[in-house]
Amino acid sequence: MTAAPFVSCVMPTGAGRERFVPKAVEYWSRQTLDPGRRELVIVDDSPDPGVAGGLAREHPAVTHVHVPPTLLGTKLNLGIENARGDVIQKWDDDDIYRPRFLEIALDWLGRTPHPGFVLWDSYLVLMAWTGDLYWTGPGHKAGPSLCFDRELWAQRPFRDVPNAVDSHWIADHPEYTPVVGHPEELVLVRHGSNTWQEFKGIHVDSFISAELEPWPVPFAEVVDRADLAFYDRLSEDLRGSSRNQRG
Repeated sequence: MTAAPFVSCVMPTGAGRERFVPKAVEYWSRQTLDPGRRELVIVDDSPDPGVAGGLAREHPAVTHVHVPPTLLGTKLNLGIENARGDVIQKWDDDDIYRPRFLEIALDWLGRTPHPGFVLWDSYLVLMAWTGDLYWTGPGHKAGPSLCFDRELWAQRPFRDVPNAVDSHWIADHPEYTPVVGHPEELVLVRHGSNTWQEFKGIHVDSFISAELEPWPVPFAEVVDRADLAFYDRLSEDLRGSSRNQRG
């Protein structure tokens, strides 16, 4: 009988992302996957590593790697080099991973030929300043959901680039299995400082509001009640920043 895989979630972060890091660790800690089968590796190039470093000291299965200013793709590679798992899950610091996310990802990966690679093909998108929730519909490629065997990374690591790391990874590893039927397990959060800024020649936010379908379930019913205060504050801060810029 094949032993259950150990999964390393690798989360790059840096300056300006400090408010998201504790919430990202919280989402990781809530996963239904057996805690003995997972770890979180944070690769952080912020000038002040206190936030992520403090969380790592609180959680024995969280490792904090502090580096000088480093390209995003390079941070992912450094995280994997410091990881223990035979399976790697990319863990974005600003998105919402629902509790069954890891369990579902590993189930799908276990049904693919080794070395395998899966990603979500349908997911939700939150416009943080308005609270509006959209659905991509099927056929999309969710960068925050990349889950793959470490052996695949060893054959061709992430490119050492500052952005678009997900698109480059998919281009370099085109044989993947789409995870279908679980859009609410992953919510991408648009907050104005995302690294993904352009899609099909227009700004991502403009594309989302014009082209994607509104999700029929309110955001307040998709996430845990305990998380709503965080996103309410984020929305208020973004609207306040927008008013200040106009003023």
